Amino acid sequence: MEQNRGILFLADPLKAGSAAQTKSEYTNSMTLIFDENGRYLSHAQAALWRMRQKYGWVCVAAEGNAACIAAALAVQLPVDRLALAGSGLFLPGAKRLPRELARLNAYARRNLSLVVSQILLIGAQEVEVRGFVKSCVHACICALEAEQTPWKNCQNILAAPWEGVAQNNLRIPWKCV
Repeated sequence: MEQNRGILFLADPLKAGSAAQTKSEYTNSMTLIFDENGRYLSHAQAALWRMRQKYGWVCVAAEGNAACIAAALAVQLPVDRLALAGSGLFLPGAKRLPRELARLNAYARRNLSLVVSQILLIGAQEVEVRGFVKSCVHACICALEAEQTPWKNCQNILAAPWEGVAQNNLRIPWKCV
């Protein structure tokens, strides 16, 4: 049975010109742009609920500071695939974040073992990949190299069957199963 697949892009709340904000040209996708003083996780939960009503399978794609929101969302709710570009969750000496994002970042790192999604790491540094492999014991992980703009021409990867994504794995072939 062919499942109707959707992609939820989470825009970086600290960058006005985030690449995810320009992804409205994809079919079966929605972009969530956070307002400055909002509750990021509750907005992401509501957007995922709306996507679940339309699509049987949902990929949550995030980059930069929105990656911790996406990871926290996958900890709490069923997400089929989590695609993160430039997440920085495990980078040492992380920059100072606003309180809400710092709290979500710590929550996501602490609870990554609860994520059961397929995880696609795009352009992640080696320390980032190792952190996810060590923390996500129940998830399938695939690390890919990134282009200049990570979401450019990527809908076929974000919504593709896992076997097709695993063929492109460049860093940890034993984890793409």
